[in-house]
Amino acid sequence: TNRFFYLGCLKKLGQQVVDTATKYLNNNQWYVIRNMLLLLGELEAKEQLPRIRPLLNHNHSKVRQEALKTCLLLGDSHSIKEIITSLHSKNRQEVLNAILLAKLINHPDVTKHLLVMLGERSLINFDLELKRNLVQTLTEKNHPEVLSVFSRILNRRKLFHRQGFEQLKIEIIKALARYPADQVD
Repeated sequence: TNRFFYLGCLKKLGQQVVDTATKYLNNNQWYVIRNMLLLLGELEAKEQLPRIRPLLNHNHSKVRQEALKTCLLLGDSHSIKEIITSLHSKNRQEVLNAILLAKLINHPDVTKHLLVMLGERSLINFDLELKRNLVQTLTEKNHPEVLSVFSRILNRRKLFHRQGFEQLKIEIIKALARYPADQVD
């Protein structure tokens, strides 16, 4: 799209656009702020973290999501707490976004929460999309700890949501191909 073309042009200008992009973080238009966050993340403007962090509480969800992504890319430790909070949100979309953003980092606390979420049992609520995203995120980072959770799920039987649970098992079996044969037993 045009947006990515223009952002690509700005990125080519390098560090000289960081200060100007930072000034636009106070803009009234949410999409301008989101675009500047994207640019600052790609320019690795770590020195701008104090100006980026307040946007984690912005009133627009797309700005909050991009701010979290930018903070994660820049290695901000505060954003780890934010992603863990988002993983336990009541808002399903926020949880899904947090799971996808977790692919950007390799942090033991985040991994622990992802593993717990994957292994959680629920009699009534079974969210196949959420579970699939958990499997993909954990597998992408080749976390060996996930193998024991995979094993428990594969050996489990489910009376309710049987079809969705069987699809999850298929997703896990596909994911096992990414692990060395000696780890998978």
